[in-house]
Amino acid sequence: MTKVTASANLPIILLTIFWKRFNTTGAVTGMLVGLFSALILVAISPNVWAPEAGAAIFVGKPLINLTNPGIISIPLGFLSAFIGTLISNKKADQKKFDEILVKANTGIGIHGPVKH
Repeated sequence: MTKVTASANLPIILLTIFWKRFNTTGAVTGMLVGLFSALILVAISPNVWAPEAGAAIFVGKPLINLTNPGIISIPLGFLSAFIGTLISNKKADQKKFDEILVKANTGIGIHGPVKH
């Protein structure tokens, strides 16, 4: 599952911290494309399909030979987040970017664990 979570989250985390123009539309687009591309690539990979019985969930020939789809799905997440931000007419909030930048670099303003 870390393959799928990295594909959905890594582009968003990095672009949120380092790109001032990054906005919500780009974040949602990047997460969805990263998530679904990773799920599809895992579903057609040797992790799910194998020629011999018992080696994977299904018996058959995998459509791709990658056991880790991140090499494809993470760049797709970055690309779609970038395109989603550019085609959106929403403006990024400079104040929020500055706040995230300070928290990411110094830890100031981050709350401790909450007891439930």
